[in-house]
Amino acid sequence: MIATYSYTGSNDTIVVPSNAIGVEIRIAGAAGGGSQADTTRAAGGLAEGVVDVIGGSTLYLYVGGKGAHATSATGGAGGWPTGAAGGTTSSGGVARGGGGGGGGSDLRMGGTTVAVIIAAGGGAGGNGGRGTAGASRGGAGGGLNGANGSGAANDQGYGGTQTAGGSQSPYDWLAAHYGI
Repeated sequence: MIATYSYTGSNDTIVVPSNAIGVEIRIAGAAGGGSQADTTRAAGGLAEGVVDVIGGSTLYLYVGGKGAHATSATGGAGGWPTGAAGGTTSSGGVARGGGGGGGGSDLRMGGTTVAVIIAAGGGAGGNGGRGTAGASRGGAGGGLNGANGSGAANDQGYGGTQTAGGSQSPYDWLAAHYGI
């Protein structure tokens, strides 16, 4: 039996057939949002494989939603359930918003808390708030680690890990602390 699930904004409940001992999965995190100048989206991470299950048990599937594009000086909303909202920056005296991060997708067994996640695909990062297309694109979501963003030298964010989000670009830190 093959089943495909799409983003709905809530989790799906799946009862494992009584004779099943494993399920083949392919779970993708959602894309990140774009900036006002660049609506190109980075792709979410992908997890695939076979997961051991107990027949008759209940699985909970969370399909992540795309991060929203930024609008003018407002960062885009993060995708459900785990994407973070895009921030804002000032470039050349003009405030610009960054795209929201894509929501991660995951499969849980034994409950609905994050402690029982058995497989996950990370959501992608949103684009930075630079005023030029391609200047600061979000990185793809990951399995073990997310990809670094791309764009102008020292102007992209860095991929997150299994335990922490990625860091901001050195340019953003300098701009925030020294007004450049």
